[in-house]
Amino acid sequence: MFNTLTSCIAALVFAHAVSAALVTEGQASESVDMRDFSCNQYLSAHPETQQNILFWVDGYLSHASSNLVVLFDGLDDYHRVIVETCQDDPRQPLSDLFVAPEKT
Repeated sequence: MFNTLTSCIAALVFAHAVSAALVTEGQASESVDMRDFSCNQYLSAHPETQQNILFWVDGYLSHASSNLVVLFDGLDDYHRVIVETCQDDPRQPLSDLFVAPEKT
């Protein structure tokens, strides 16, 4: 039961993060291909949208590694890495910054 509840919560967080990421700078979109979502879009996004994208990043990496633990302090690390790396090349896709670990 715990795993089912955890899965439901993770799915809700992921759905919220994706839906919030669809709205940046007041523009709604039908979908966002995260392969094309640029560093510049992240850097210029509202802080709440940035936070939701960080949840997406955590969910993406967690799914890839089968690790279902959310480390909220780790979100600050993701943000720091994104900001530092994106300042060098704001046009690069945000997804290029994170390589999914192999599942163990």
